[in-house]
Amino acid sequence: MSAPKDSKAFQEAETPGAPEVTDQPLLCVLGYIDEPVLNRLWAERYTRSGHDLREGEAVVVEREMNATTWELSVVNLGYPKLQFNTAGRTLQLSKKLLTDLRLDLSKPYGMAARQALRIEQGDSSSGKVLEVTLNLNSIHVEYHALGGSEVKVHWSTPATYVIQNDRVNADRFKQHYEALKQMKLAKLTIPVSPFLANTWVYFENRGDQLQPGFYNQPRQSTARFDPPQVSQNEEVALAFHIVAFPITLTQLPPVDKEWVVGLFAPRGSITWAYGAYLPPMEYYIAAYVASGAGQAQVTSATPAQALLLSPLVTFCDRGGPEEEVELMPVGAQATWAPEGTLRGELLSKDGKRYYKPPKSITPASEVRYKEGGDTLIPAALRSTLATPTATDIIKATAGGEAAYATFLIKWVHPTHFIRVAKHALGLKLSLCYFNWDSEEVAVPDRLASWEVVFGNGTITSGVFKAAVQNPSPYSIIVGVDKGVPDAWAWGLTIIAYPMLDIDTLVDYYSR
Repeated sequence: MSAPKDSKAFQEAETPGAPEVTDQPLLCVLGYIDEPVLNRLWAERYTRSGHDLREGEAVVVEREMNATTWELSVVNLGYPKLQFNTAGRTLQLSKKLLTDLRLDLSKPYGMAARQALRIEQGDSSSGKVLEVTLNLNSIHVEYHALGGSEVKVHWSTPATYVIQNDRVNADRFKQHYEALKQMKLAKLTIPVSPFLANTWVYFENRGDQLQPGFYNQPRQSTARFDPPQVSQNEEVALAFHIVAFPITLTQLPPVDKEWVVGLFAPRGSITWAYGAYLPPMEYYIAAYVASGAGQAQVTSATPAQALLLSPLVTFCDRGGPEEEVELMPVGAQATWAPEGTLRGELLSKDGKRYYKPPKSITPASEVRYKEGGDTLIPAALRSTLATPTATDIIKATAGGEAAYATFLIKWVHPTHFIRVAKHALGLKLSLCYFNWDSEEVAVPDRLASWEVVFGNGTITSGVFKAAVQNPSPYSIIVGVDKGVPDAWAWGLTIIAYPMLDIDTLVDYYSR
């Protein structure tokens, strides 16, 4: 409903006449909120949603381990907490490290393209939090409806990055974010007003009161607000320009009256109370109510840490070294057992579990290799080897949950490697090898046979697709060259999709 003209929320401006539309940035909306209130709203939502992957973002960083091996770190960060400090002119963003996956990529001997060999899982039960501190004078927030409908904070001067008791890991986030100079805050629906489809938000302050200004174009750095007059007695108020929201001339509030909150505060944390347009003002002034701390405490909950094993998946050679299988969260008590037939061994030493690959091929055979073959790496004769791989799965169970570690055993070394490329229908796979003249040869598609040996992805005509329902985050695929019918001319890799998006996967696999 409309507020009376003498309400404490409103105070008439003396700007006469209706404004004209110009090519200059239009201050579409101006917010007024007490800094302690805004910080409280972010802290409360962070308590409830800090573990929510749906509201988070992934950070991908590569580290060179040696000349032929790279580690791709994929960290999923949760819902953010913002803490404004206008006195110190800083904004601190905090995000929890929820999942920390490390993908090993390698170019073994005889391979010209990176092959994925292993995925490890980091322990997110330790409660690590990335803290990024920005200069408040250098930041603004942007929203673009056609850019994923995401709200992102941008900055122009270097930020500081801290993970308590983990200085080294903070450097990888610095490497990632300083190249972008932006970070995701939230994802919103598309607004009704075309003036909000592309929005730039800049922050000013008056004492302890923050004033986020919403512009339809980038604002000049030297520009400053010419704010409509609003009583400082209001905890939260918004002023809507009548040019951007002409419906307010009829005393009706903008349709986006609560949508705009998501550009500076947690979505839904501030609700509409009342508003009015008082001619000859250029703005419709609206009062809002911030959610109470008691409500957040009642509804807050921290999800239990999921049971996990690491490595999640890895390749190993027959007769290879023992490998520790780590259980997370730390301190969990679980029952261990193989899932199906176990060709290797599950060992227990000093309270830890280890997997030992088998020393000999199962079923036993004496492998012989093709003579005079075209591949630089010799191919094992099919008459002496039934299959080039086998899979061992270790299972840990606790509290009704189960976690798995998958070990793919290579009985013989692959002769081929797999290249990836974007395709209109998914991810195009190509099976390739080096011949004796060290020339790369691509196997014709009609002669390449593909199999998903782990995961629920599918391959049709050499194009990999993730499952439509509940896709596994990665799949192990094997490609076989049918042009060599008497020997195992083959390659394998882990397709980390949809764990990685296709663009990122193709980029890092193809470097």
